[in-house]
Amino acid sequence: MIIIQKDSKVKKYTQDYTIPIGDIDYNKHVNGSRYEFYSEDSRMQILANIGIDITSLIQNNTSLIHKSSHFQFHKQRSWNDKIRIETTCFCLSQDSIEWHHEIYDLTSGNLAAKIYRLDSLELFEQKDKDLIYFHTTRSKPKSEEQLFSNQSIESRILEFELRPNLSDRNGFQAYPLFQLFKQVEEVRWLFSEGMGLTLEGAKKLDCVFFTTESSLIQREILIPGEKIKVLAFISDYKKIACNLKQSFFQGDSKLPFLIAKEKLLAVSPSRMTPRKIPEQLFQKFLISP
Repeated sequence: MIIIQKDSKVKKYTQDYTIPIGDIDYNKHVNGSRYEFYSEDSRMQILANIGIDITSLIQNNTSLIHKSSHFQFHKQRSWNDKIRIETTCFCLSQDSIEWHHEIYDLTSGNLAAKIYRLDSLELFEQKDKDLIYFHTTRSKPKSEEQLFSNQSIESRILEFELRPNLSDRNGFQAYPLFQLFKQVEEVRWLFSEGMGLTLEGAKKLDCVFFTTESSLIQREILIPGEKIKVLAFISDYKKIACNLKQSFFQGDSKLPFLIAKEKLLAVSPSRMTPRKIPEQLFQKFLISP
């Protein structure tokens, strides 16, 4: 296994990008998962600069494992904008790395997004190349029933089914974080449509939801080809904002392999300013106690 030489010196890397048209969603700004896609390359460049590239990792049966991540979205960017990603690497121990990514607009200097991520270097066996290992605290995960049994009678949980694409795996034969984040985004859109906020409904109500923060915690392995069931609900309702919580289950498992929590801000698409969540939507939202 590869061991990181712990060094008090912070390692930094700066990389510039021009946003391509394919990274823009229907709201005409950068799809959030693309920020993680850009940042992944910066992380690998830093590792390569300290002698840990993807070839040496695979030869030593070692994988760079995502443990947790947190996204903050500050200023929306769009097609053809030039951005700069400043990446800082902290080697916390011989097998633990913390990453800080700050993403700026090169023209205005405005901060677009921040990503905080914690990784570890872990051994994997050849027969397990089709699995992703994620490690969290050793507390016993809650079951599906425990997660949702305390909701009020008015609570509404929407259920979806997804299937990850085998072609989305990276050089470690694992699903990178930006692909998992795309699944979270897909559920967010499905949830909005399930609550009646379709493209037509958004125009009628003059309301869309922008994501301001996303937190992802991975609890178990993800097996390629398995069906994924997702339970999603709204909580912590406020006048113009709320939280969307998602729990991802694979196969027949009762324990979630991924838990996502996102902060959503209600925005008027006609004025592009925050607005009160429409009463029609609030009546459909699940309100947790």
